Amino acid sequence: MELSNDISILKDLVVKLLTRIETLEQENAALKAENAELRFRLKQNSGNSHRPPSADGLHKKPAFNQSKGKKTGGQIGHKGKTLSMVSNPDRTGGPASYRPSCCFLSLLFKSDVSHISQKRQVFDIPQPRLEITEHQLGVITCFGEAHQGLFPDRVHLTQPV
Repeated sequence: MELSNDISILKDLVVKLLTRIETLEQENAALKAENAELRFRLKQNSGNSHRPPSADGLHKKPAFNQSKGKKTGGQIGHKGKTLSMVSNPDRTGGPASYRPSCCFLSLLFKSDVSHISQKRQVFDIPQPRLEITEHQLGVITCFGEAHQGLFPDRVHLTQPV
């Protein structure tokens, strides 16, 4: 491209170039802002945002706390807490269920256990169980006319057995 010696043509070219530079600077600023936002999102994890730990993906936390020099979990010398034995358990296996079989005579005569040497308790959460309640409508005969009660709204019709 050869530049013209005409001043008016050169002025027009300078105006076009300045307009183009301004447009490119605006696009550059917008791209920088978008880049900064995307970099910020990449640095987010479950520790510094509302994201769940499952969203962290393969970026796992180290199993060693570098700043304090300690491993995760209970530390040496820390007194732990556990469930304590209760005085009235819901069920008892009983000494007869864990009686020693030391000789044939003890099995034959089923001799009683002399004392209990140890106790251990297991704490279990019971399985949920379906509880069925049958609702029955009553009928009263009054002056020769039968009157029947009403089921509550929460009781729906099911198939009879």
